[in-house]
Amino acid sequence: MIPAVKARLLERFRDAAAFAGMQVSYSQPATRLERSALWLGETTGRHDIAAIRSGRKPRVETFELDLYIYVWKPGGGPEEAEAEAFALLAEVEDTLADQPQLDLGPSLQWAKVGPIKGADCGPRESGADAAVLVGIECSARLE
Repeated sequence: MIPAVKARLLERFRDAAAFAGMQVSYSQPATRLERSALWLGETTGRHDIAAIRSGRKPRVETFELDLYIYVWKPGGGPEEAEAEAFALLAEVEDTLADQPQLDLGPSLQWAKVGPIKGADCGPRESGADAAVLVGIECSARLE
């Protein structure tokens, strides 16, 4: 389920008008970051048995995907860069709120924005940048 959720999230982000022109990647871009970027990072999770019975057991898979949001503001200040990064986070929340099952069928119960794991901003030589790390929490029922 995890690869399917990651692929669908990236598809949704690439299709959303709010992220038009952004660098959207499966993992941290190997090349120079563009003015704004989204990428997926580490995934953590677990399987729990949903019912005790003989044979293959149905299970509940819960997992969290790290999502990085990066903004570079040439000529701007840290406050502007951070405000833009959090505005993009709000767009991520809206994208998931509209379709929490990501049209992946009944197996995916939901995907939602979870904890903000970190946020940082600062001045740079010719502007400022900001980064927000947020968890995307997911739950799936697997047979």
